[in-house]
Amino acid sequence: MCGITGLFALSPDKQYMPSEIQTMMAAISHRGPDGEGYYLDQGVALGHLRLSIVDISGGHQPMKSADDQMVLTYNGEIYNAAALREQLEAAGYQFKTSHSDTEVLLYSYAHWGTDCVRHLRGMFAFAIWDAAKDQLFLARDRLGIKPLYYGVNEDSFAFSSELKGVLPLKGIDKRIHPQALEDYLTLGYVPDPKTIIVGARKLPPAHAMTVKRGALIPDVWQYWDVDFTAPDPDLAAEQALLDQLDDAVRARLMADVPVGAFLSGGVDSSAVVSLMARAAPVPINSFSIGVEDIDYDESDYADRIAQKFSTKHHVRYVDPAQGLDTAELARVYSEPFADSSAIPTLKVCALAKETVKVALSGDGGDEVFLGYRRQLFHLKEHKLRRLIPYMVRRPVFGLLGKVYPKFDFLPRFLRAKTTFEALSMTDAEAYCHTVSKTPRRVMAKLRSRKFKKALRGYRTRDLFQKLYDQAPALTELARIKYIDLKTFLAGGVLTKVDRASMYHGVEVRVPILDHHFIEWASKVPDGQQLVGGQGKSCLKKALEPLIDHDILYRPKQGFSIPVESWLRSELREKLLSLPQSEILHQTGYLNMRVIAKLIDGHLSLRQNNADVLWALLMLEESLRYLSNAD
Repeated sequence: MCGITGLFALSPDKQYMPSEIQTMMAAISHRGPDGEGYYLDQGVALGHLRLSIVDISGGHQPMKSADDQMVLTYNGEIYNAAALREQLEAAGYQFKTSHSDTEVLLYSYAHWGTDCVRHLRGMFAFAIWDAAKDQLFLARDRLGIKPLYYGVNEDSFAFSSELKGVLPLKGIDKRIHPQALEDYLTLGYVPDPKTIIVGARKLPPAHAMTVKRGALIPDVWQYWDVDFTAPDPDLAAEQALLDQLDDAVRARLMADVPVGAFLSGGVDSSAVVSLMARAAPVPINSFSIGVEDIDYDESDYADRIAQKFSTKHHVRYVDPAQGLDTAELARVYSEPFADSSAIPTLKVCALAKETVKVALSGDGGDEVFLGYRRQLFHLKEHKLRRLIPYMVRRPVFGLLGKVYPKFDFLPRFLRAKTTFEALSMTDAEAYCHTVSKTPRRVMAKLRSRKFKKALRGYRTRDLFQKLYDQAPALTELARIKYIDLKTFLAGGVLTKVDRASMYHGVEVRVPILDHHFIEWASKVPDGQQLVGGQGKSCLKKALEPLIDHDILYRPKQGFSIPVESWLRSELREKLLSLPQSEILHQTGYLNMRVIAKLIDGHLSLRQNNADVLWALLMLEESLRYLSNAD
C-alpha cells in the first residue's frame, strides 16, 4: 500500500525538476514510510511512496518495463496476481521479481492495454506512462477503496492519492467549488467526482482515463458497474454466501507481513474475524477501541468474539475527547470531512500499527445487505408515497412539514415533521433528505445570496435523482442501495478508513467489497436480505453456526462518539468562535447569523444541531488547512 503522485506536461519539451515531484511526494509522505522513488522523463514525472506489504525486497516503484517504454506507479493490492502471472508467463512475458503484484500489473497493461482493469481483482489506484503512445493511463478500483485525485493548470496535469498531493501544482484553482460545498454541508463529505476546490477532481470508482499531449483533457470512462437487474429467487443464499465471503477473506490474507483485523463486535467485523480464524494457520490479531460511555461502547461484544475464535485480542480503552484536535483531522483528510467516527477509526488504526501492517475490516456489509435502519424507513415511506399522487403529496405534506413543530428529542418514527417533509418528495429526494447532515429547511437559511447564485439551482438531491434514475435496478431497495454504493460508501466510509489507516501506515483490506462477492450479492433478492424488518437477514442466517445469536441479532450500534455533548463541553469555545470565523466569512457563502442561531439553539439544549455544527467546525478547519497548503 502506497502513495502515488505525478505530473504530465502539455508539451513533451517541458522538463520537470526533481524538486517539483518531491514537493508533491512530501505532501503525502505518511502513505509510504518504507521507501520512495521518482521517475523523470521529457514531459513526465512519477512519484511513489511505499508501504511494503508484498515482495518487500522487490517491487520498487516507479517500475519500468523491460523495454523502458512503460513506467508504473501504483497503490493497492492485486489478489489474483499469481493467476495473472501464470497467464502472462504463458504469453511470453518474463518477470524479474519473485512475486510482485506491481510487475504483474505493469505487464497486464502491456498485454491487455487499458482493458487490463477488467482482469484485476483487488483494490488499486495507479498511473502508467506509455511512451510509445505518448499517453498517461490511470485507473481506480471498482468500489473506490483506493483514492485518486487530479488537477490541471495551463501546462500540466497532476495526480495524487490525496488532494494535498495535487495542491503544489502552481496555478491550480483553489476557489471553493459551490456544488461541492452544497454536497458537503448536506452529506458530510464531498462525493465523487467533485472536490472542495474548483481546480481538482476525483476519478470515480470503477473508472479509468487516458491523458494525451495537447489539450490535457482526460478521456474518462466507466469499466464496471453493479447490476441489480437479475435477482435469483432460487439462490441458496446462506451456504453460498459463506463460501463466497470465505474466498474473499482468504484472498486477502496474502502478505509478507503480519495481518490482523478490526473487531467492533458487530455482525460484519465478526464475520470477517470468524472466517480469518478458520483460514489462518496461527491465531490472528484483532483490535478494538473501548470507551467508558456504555451508550457508545461495544468492547464486551468484541471480547466475546475474540475469545470464541481465540484471537490475540488488543483493546484500548480511551476517552475519544482526550487529545481531540480538529486541526489534525483537517490535515488527515485534506478536504472537509464531517464523519465524527473518523476519531475512533484513527485510534484503532494507531493501535493496530503497534502489532501489524495489514488489517481486514468488515466495511461494506450495511451497503451490500441492507443493514441501515434508514433503508427500512425509506421503504415504508416509499409505500406510503405510492398511495398518493405526487401532485397531491407535494403541496399537502410540504405545507404540513413547514408548519409542524420540530421535536429533536423524539424517536425518528415519531418526528412527524420529518415524515411530512419526506412524504412531499420524490423517492430520490426523500432518500437524500434522510441521509442529510443538514436538513433542507436549515440549508435554505444557511445559504447566502451569493451561494444561491453560484449554485445556479443545483441541489444535492439532483445527484441522488440522477443515480436513482440510472440505477441498473428493479426494486426500490436496490435503487437506494445503488445510491449508497456510489455516494456514502466511496465518499464517506472508504474515505474515512483510507486516510485514517494510511496516516498510521496500516493497510486495510475489505473482503466484503471484493467485486466477485458484490456481483454474487447483487443477485440475492430483497426478500432474503430484509426479513421481518431485520436487515442483513441472509448474512446473519448464514453466520448462525459461527456466531452467537444475541450478537448477530442485537440492535445496530455503530462506530460513533458523543459529538452532541462534546460541542457543549470540550468544543464549546471553538463552537462559539464560529460566527466570527474570518475564513468562513471570506467565502461569502454562509449566513453567519444563522450559524450563531444554530449554536445558541444547541448550547441552550432547545435543539440538537450536532451534525450541522460539527460539519461547519470541520469546514472551517479544512479551509484553513487548504489555504496554507502549497
